[in-house]
Amino acid sequence: MSKKLFAMLLALVMLLGVSNIALAEDPIELHFVCAYAANYGMQDLIDDFEAQHPNIKIILDVYNNSSDGNQAVDNMLMAGGLIDLQLAYGLDKTDFRASSDFYVNLDERVAEWGIDMQETFGVDIKFRNSEGEQHYFGIPVDALQWYICINMTEWEAAGLGELPTAWTWDEYIDACRKMTHDGIPGGADVLDGGYNWVNHVRQVYGADVWYDENGYSAILSNPLFKEALQMKLDCETEGIWFSYPDARQTGNTGVDPFMQHRANAYVTCNVWRFIANTTDYPIDFKVGFAPYPTREAGQINYCEGPTVYGFMTIVNTCEHPDEAWEFVKYFATEGNYHILKAGHMGMYADADKDQVVEYVFGSMEQAEKLIDVESFKRVVLNFGGLTYVDTIIGMGGNTKVSAYEQEILAGNMTIDDGMAELEQIINQAIQEKMDELE
Repeated sequence: MSKKLFAMLLALVMLLGVSNIALAEDPIELHFVCAYAANYGMQDLIDDFEAQHPNIKIILDVYNNSSDGNQAVDNMLMAGGLIDLQLAYGLDKTDFRASSDFYVNLDERVAEWGIDMQETFGVDIKFRNSEGEQHYFGIPVDALQWYICINMTEWEAAGLGELPTAWTWDEYIDACRKMTHDGIPGGADVLDGGYNWVNHVRQVYGADVWYDENGYSAILSNPLFKEALQMKLDCETEGIWFSYPDARQTGNTGVDPFMQHRANAYVTCNVWRFIANTTDYPIDFKVGFAPYPTREAGQINYCEGPTVYGFMTIVNTCEHPDEAWEFVKYFATEGNYHILKAGHMGMYADADKDQVVEYVFGSMEQAEKLIDVESFKRVVLNFGGLTYVDTIIGMGGNTKVSAYEQEILAGNMTIDDGMAELEQIINQAIQEKMDELE
């Protein structure tokens, strides 16, 4: 190319105001660690965010939310420089990491944001730093929403009428009894393991059900724990609830008995992603939804709204906290609905419910083929509904609850003996934690 031609081209580029195109900086890269794979809504979230923020590139790093996986994340946090953003799960683990000073204090950013945390997300939660001071270290973006999903063909065949907008455990049990036939139980409580049957107690109290006034276990002093297990045992013995021990032995825990038409209703928190997956989970019935039951009619229901599960955090070694904060805000609000592809619930109270339905099921038309849309929007997408949240965090002691539940329901120990042993174990763990904090 002649010097004269090059000069002419350079002048043209400068005249057009695009002389810096070839020198454009690469977008800022932020490493985002979470337990959800790209196809569980995370890539959609990232793509939508990057479309609005072309100067920021989010790199998704997925880990297994298990003991080993969390240890690997802790090692990365301690090493520094490997993670910029983390979707942190669980109050206890998030509090532990905040108290280890792994996360950025978000107080000033939240204040400048100008939102009301309680109104926007249904909760207002701060965590401790290493000095024991309470600060915002994470923004709630991820939750579990408890409700009852129902085989509408069986519900209608039993003549049960309209789906309830509120009901008690006695009413749910009566409906299960009416839907039980030909060896198929009419319903079930939680089949996913863990200690989610404790929601029976959480529904009544709203917070800190594990502890008595002295900070020790309330397993024996609060009669609702025993009543909840007794109800579960009685209904499974009668045959109107799918047997949790049978589910454990056959490996058919969680959604399988319901989707395979071997239980006509059950308590769950994440069934929609299976309903939407018609390839692996084909069904010949429509699914309806009813609220989590209360112990008594007209009782306040602290399980009617999303129970917080995960928080978006900025890691303290992040070199671009301003850009990271833009992603946190987007995930928490405009992009929060993407979390439903992972089977979890969002926390943003102003989410567009029609947008959520179309995103989860592909279209409103497809949704109407698979679910009762009205009850799904009213019950499952009850953003801003009353929720359970612990204020006593990090005391531990409840990790053995699931194992004792299994032994009791399998008939290997009585409720009284099992709960007495369990309380002893929990109190020992609590005492060790108290001694550690002194």
